Amino acid sequence: MDQPAISIVIPNLNRREQLRDTLGRLTSLNELAKQIIVVDNGSTDGADTLVEEQFAQVELIRLKQNIGAAARNIGLQRAKAPITLMLDNDSYPAEGTLSRIHEAFRDDRYLGVLACRIRLLNERHESGGLPGVFVGCGAAMRTELAQSLGGYPEDFGYYVEEYDLACRVWQSGFQVRWCYDALVYHAKSPTERNMNRILYFLTRNNLRLWHRYSPLECRHAMLKETVRRYGVISRLERARWGYIKGLVAGMRDIVTTYRRRTELTQDQFDAVYGMATVRNKLQAAARSGIRIAAIFGWGKGLEQIIAAANEAGIEPHAIIPDRPLPLKCFTGVAVKGEFDPSRHDGAILIGSLSPGVAIDMESEANKRWPAANVVRLTEFA
Repeated sequence: MDQPAISIVIPNLNRREQLRDTLGRLTSLNELAKQIIVVDNGSTDGADTLVEEQFAQVELIRLKQNIGAAARNIGLQRAKAPITLMLDNDSYPAEGTLSRIHEAFRDDRYLGVLACRIRLLNERHESGGLPGVFVGCGAAMRTELAQSLGGYPEDFGYYVEEYDLACRVWQSGFQVRWCYDALVYHAKSPTERNMNRILYFLTRNNLRLWHRYSPLECRHAMLKETVRRYGVISRLERARWGYIKGLVAGMRDIVTTYRRRTELTQDQFDAVYGMATVRNKLQAAARSGIRIAAIFGWGKGLEQIIAAANEAGIEPHAIIPDRPLPLKCFTGVAVKGEFDPSRHDGAILIGSLSPGVAIDMESEANKRWPAANVVRLTEFA
C-alpha cells in the first residue's frame, strides 16, 4: 500500500452485519488514500471471517478477548497515516468528510482532534461530547500525538474514555475542535441495552475523570455534580444497582489515586466546556436587556450554564425539562414546565453544551415557543 492520507480504526465485537455494511460504505469511498483497520475484540459471530473473506483490503487484528475501548489503541499502533479517524462498527463518514478532515488538519497546526458532527439515521444528532471533547464514533486525530499520549485509557473499559484522552490533548498544547461539515452517520443499534452495566461504567469513570483532571478549586463541585447527575439518570433508567456499584468503585479509585492527579489549568478546563463562548453569549444577552431566563433541556454542562448565567446577571428562573425528571429542583433552580414568552426581558437558554444535542434542542424550543428569544450557548467551532 502507498502511504495513506488517513487511517481508519474500527473496533468490533459480535456486530457482523453492521460491520459488513460499514466496511462496504468505506471501501466504496474514492476520496483520499486510506488504510482501514478492524480490531476484533474476540467476536464469536464470524465477523472476523467476514472481513477476511469479503474485504481483502482491510487489515484485520484478532484479539483473543474483549478489551473494550482499549482496542482502539491496538489499531492506533498500526496506523500509518498522519491522521487517524476513529469509527464504530456502525458509523461511517458521508461523502466529502474525509477530504474535509484532511483540510482541517492541514490548515490548523494546533488541531489535535477534530470532532465530526454525528447524526443518527433519524436525523437527530448523537448525544455526548462537549465543545472540547469528541465523540468516539466519529473523531479524527493526529496519529503521532495520540500515540505519544498513550491513546485511550485502558482501565476505563467503556464510556468516558474520550473525555480522558481529550483532557490530555488539551494539556499537551493541542486543541479539540468540532466541524459541522465533517459529517458521520451513526446507524445506532436499536437493541436493548443493559442500563445497570452502562450506569456502572458512567458513574465510575466520570468520578475517575473529574478527580483526575478537575482544577483543585472546582474538584469537589465536579464530583458532587457527577454523583447527583448519574443518580438522577439511574432513577430514570431504573438502574440504581449499577449506579451504586459504580459509585462505590469510583470512590474507591479516588481514595487509592488521590495523590496521582494531573489537573487541568482553569483555562484548559474552560476549553473543555467551551466556556468562553457561553460567557460571551450570556453577556451579549444581558447587554440586550435579558434579566431572566428559563433553561430548556437537562443536558451536559447544565451546571456550568446556570453558574455562568448568574455571573452575567441573568436569573435562571426555571428548568423546563426535555424529558420527565424525578426532580423539583436542580442546582437551586426549580424544575417545571412553565415559561412566559411575552416577557421582554426574558429568554430561553438551551440547557446542553453538547454541540449536536444543543442544535436539536434549539430547533425544538423554536417550535414550542416561536415568539421567544432562544439562545443556544455552544457552537460548532
